[in-house]
Amino acid sequence: MKALIDIKKKIQSKLPKFSRKDSHKKSRLGSKWRRPKGLQNKMRLQKRAHKPIVKSGYGTPATLRHTDDKGLRSITVSSMKMLKTIDAKIESVVVSKTVSKKTLAEMLQYCIDNKITVDNLDASKKVAEIKKAFEEKKKAKSDKVKARDAKKAELDKKSKEAEKKAKEEEKKATEDNKEEKAEEKAKEEKKEKDKVLTSKKA
Repeated sequence: MKALIDIKKKIQSKLPKFSRKDSHKKSRLGSKWRRPKGLQNKMRLQKRAHKPIVKSGYGTPATLRHTDDKGLRSITVSSMKMLKTIDAKIESVVVSKTVSKKTLAEMLQYCIDNKITVDNLDASKKVAEIKKAFEEKKKAKSDKVKARDAKKAELDKKSKEAEKKAKEEEKKATEDNKEEKAEEKAKEEKKEKDKVLTSKKA
């Protein structure tokens, strides 16, 4: 495998840049490769001083086709089920962008544990970032709950104080009523006594 990778690197180092005919003259054509088709096309006929065309001989070894510099075939995964089918020796991973943060953290941790190469992310760094974000979110939530509980406790305390105050006022009012009734009763008794005394004198 190492020998094949070396061959591929050697081939790629000598590989010319393939671009369509007259792309250097007309910018609107772009540099993307297009096969020359014209009957009199000098590039198709491979005339001297014209650009090279794509043909056999420039290709990499068949076993290393569609692989990276390490000889790993890149595969896009979007779930743990897909990730578990990956062979770390011959395949590398590109994690899909549609994956949620929680699943992404699990998948990247699995890659770190099983020594699977991740092409589009720095696995350990990303896992640390996600964990930090989750911890901050958890802390913010706990702070919110604590603040809510404190507010609730304060309201309960205020309501208890108000209730206690109302009871004290009620008690005081009843005591005042009792005193008034006692005074009225005493006055009535005095009036009756006065009536009795006046009747005896008469």
